[in-house]
Amino acid sequence: MLSLSKNLPIWAKEDNREPGILQHISVVLSRIAKALTARPQAETPPIFTSQMLILGAGASALSVVCFALDRQISLAMLHEPVGVIAFWNIATDAALVRWYLYPSILVLLAAFLIEWSSRQEIRAFWPSAATGVAAYLFSSVALAAIVTNFLKIVFGRARPLLMDDYGNFSFSLGRFGHDYSSFPSGHSTTIGAVTLVAAVLAPSQRVAILIAGFCIALSRIVVRAHYPSDVVAGFAIGALTAIAVGRWLASRNLFFRFDHAGQGWAGLLPRAAT
Repeated sequence: MLSLSKNLPIWAKEDNREPGILQHISVVLSRIAKALTARPQAETPPIFTSQMLILGAGASALSVVCFALDRQISLAMLHEPVGVIAFWNIATDAALVRWYLYPSILVLLAAFLIEWSSRQEIRAFWPSAATGVAAYLFSSVALAAIVTNFLKIVFGRARPLLMDDYGNFSFSLGRFGHDYSSFPSGHSTTIGAVTLVAAVLAPSQRVAILIAGFCIALSRIVVRAHYPSDVVAGFAIGALTAIAVGRWLASRNLFFRFDHAGQGWAGLLPRAAT
């Protein structure tokens, strides 16, 4: 179980009894605000690192390379057996954002209500492993989704199903609509964030988690909802967002800590505090 009983940040070291729910909400919101505005601990490593820059640049380069292959790969999916398409249509639903945001909200809400109803002294808003994971997952998925949805509008790329009409290089800057929101892939962004959250929580299984996550993202190509370049870009956005959020939390001693002083590739991902 994660616990904030050790090495609590200064803003969390308070013991107040709040009998009413409105007062409790006030205390919780105040402490969330303090957490969001608190300065990192002394000598803490940076949130954004050169390794993250390398990963972002590599993903961008790969996405550009994929532009040359988008059309051929998308057309090749037309020849996949019906059973294969049916399987990946089911698998791709694992990347729906609602499977992660809604449960996270429910866990946080349940933790809030349990804490309030117990009338116990409040030490911090997130006192357990479950609420810590929920907060991390929600923040990573939500922030990544905001970035991707903004980029979808900016690029306005037509989806593969409209390739005969517009081609695979169709970009209409500032265009709205589902049919013109191919780049980057929203599903891939979600699963990229979820994959990195899982990798942080289960460091011994990181390779398997990354492979499984990327395979789910690739399902968007098989069902012809996106081009390969869309998937690469989306997955990278989600993954880098989750890394940044995890490092931000670790820098404030919230649920996570840094390995290897947060330096280099070995210290890129934080580890759950125990």
